[in-house]
Amino acid sequence: MKRKFVPMLLILIVIVVILTFMDYRESAQNAAETEASRTELSAAHDALERLRDEYVSLEDESDSRQQEYDALKTEYDSLEEDYDSLKADYESLQEQYDSLESEYNSYKEKMQPYEETADAAENAEKQRETAAKTAVEEQQEALAAAKDYLDAVPLSYSGLINQFLPRICAAQTGTNRQRGRRKSSPIFQAVPVLS
Repeated sequence: MKRKFVPMLLILIVIVVILTFMDYRESAQNAAETEASRTELSAAHDALERLRDEYVSLEDESDSRQQEYDALKTEYDSLEEDYDSLKADYESLQEQYDSLESEYNSYKEKMQPYEETADAAENAEKQRETAAKTAVEEQQEALAAAKDYLDAVPLSYSGLINQFLPRICAAQTGTNRQRGRRKSSPIFQAVPVLS
């Protein structure tokens, strides 16, 4: 019976050793897998932290952009109000301009006959000035021609004047009496020039 018990005991020891080795091997494998899982979990945690930091940064940037947008929207609304006000002012001024233009055209139509009369009066005044200027020029030319004639004729000025002066005075006095007014003769006006 002792002989049967020893092999059984050896078989039992071998089985215990094999089971212990298998447990150790499984524990080592589980420990390696746990370490790998822990490493992966740590890497995932680090990645999650980075993503959270990026999210916080993007959220801050989004808030900043939102504030800029709100400021720009407020400015846009203010500019739009200014534009509407300026547009209303422009339309009002355009209406006033159209009204003034209509009044001006109406006034121009009413004043056209007077403008034509004024133009005619201005033209008549210009013609009178031209005629007066021409008469003065002709008188000066006549005086110059008379002076040239007297220079060419061997007579003295005073002798010539004394010769014709009584006749001119008599004729002028008679003419003025007939007209009922006294007026100096152009000859008398020429006398200082000739003498």
